[in-house]
Amino acid sequence: IKNDVVSVINFIKYYNQTNKNLKTKEQIQKEVLAALNEMRKLDNVNDYIFIYNFDGTSIHNPIAKNNIGKNLFEYKDEEGKSVVKDLIDVSKRYLGGEVEYIWFKPDITTNAKKISYAKSYDEWEWTIGKGVYLNEIDKLVNDKVDEFNQRISNSTLQIISLTIMLVLY
Repeated sequence: IKNDVVSVINFIKYYNQTNKNLKTKEQIQKEVLAALNEMRKLDNVNDYIFIYNFDGTSIHNPIAKNNIGKNLFEYKDEEGKSVVKDLIDVSKRYLGGEVEYIWFKPDITTNAKKISYAKSYDEWEWTIGKGVYLNEIDKLVNDKVDEFNQRISNSTLQIISLTIMLVLY
């Protein structure tokens, strides 16, 4: 998720520098947001970039479009964490940072634990982030454990077969 955010920031920097003398800041921002919509993987509702102004106003969120234009700076999750404020604060660090919180998960239509990485694009006072739901990470780990166990079983069976063949030989 960090690489995706850094790639988006690099794209914004490049696009802004390339068009700075040709278009207005507002026009460039509008085109950047349109490009982000085009780059999104539509097959996964949990895979998206979000953007907030430093004041907490939602600028880009392809999943919660009804929040665009709303100030969510004071929004707290069900555990009382100031999600947007924390994301903005951590994004202003030199290398950005992660925030763990509870957020609505569209594919299960309920809240779930999520961790997001956020980094700022200071020239526009934007916090840009992306997150992953922790149950998705658990699922990936379990899939890898199952794959590893299957490999161990196959290797053990091969070793036993070769040992039996060697003993019979």
